[in-house]
Amino acid sequence: MPEMPRLAAWLRKWADRLDDSGAIKRAHTSFTFETGKGKVLREDGKGCPLYFVQSDYERAHAEADSSQPDPKLEEARRFIDAVIAAQEEERRRG
Repeated sequence: MPEMPRLAAWLRKWADRLDDSGAIKRAHTSFTFETGKGKVLREDGKGCPLYFVQSDYERAHAEADSSQPDPKLEEARRFIDAVIAAQEEERRRG
């Protein structure tokens, strides 16, 4: 039976090369279940890695709410712009 995992890995490798768009890809994100928080996405490699196929990746972009402006992000941008403007004004004054 040890030959089966090797054969499966070999078939998966060649299937991915022949049909890259249908290949399962690993995200650089994983998740853990934290007490009091529930599911937590991580980028430190701890926990369960996330995998996806290309069509899911494209769907994630197509269905994103990023077309709607984020009020907190807009507020942060206005604050940063105000800080930069104040610093430039200070430089002009000398």
